[in-house]
Amino acid sequence: MQYVSPKPTYFLPSIAETKLQKTGTYLCLLEKFFPDVIKIHCNTILRSQEGNTMKTNNTYMKFSWLMVPEKTLDKEHRCIVRHENNKNGVDQEIIFPPIKTGMCLHISSVRTLL
Repeated sequence: MQYVSPKPTYFLPSIAETKLQKTGTYLCLLEKFFPDVIKIHCNTILRSQEGNTMKTNNTYMKFSWLMVPEKTLDKEHRCIVRHENNKNGVDQEIIFPPIKTGMCLHISSVRTLL
């Protein structure tokens, strides 16, 4: 099996969630990586949570999510993905952009830390 770095896709909180529950859940799906050892850490005082690493065909996938209170939805949140096959051996940084309640924003932003 060829070693492959994770491919991130993320989802922003829904307008309904931010209005009704006064929180927002950022979801991050990491797909198509091999081997299965991966670390995810969010740069925030809030703790992110992770699902189990699951095998899909010949690679792996994992979900991570961060629940953010309404008062910090207008701030940027970051998660760091550490995997041995990240490009040039450096961590991936996933940036969740700030959102404004009542607006729907979707900006894709994945950076490699230098």
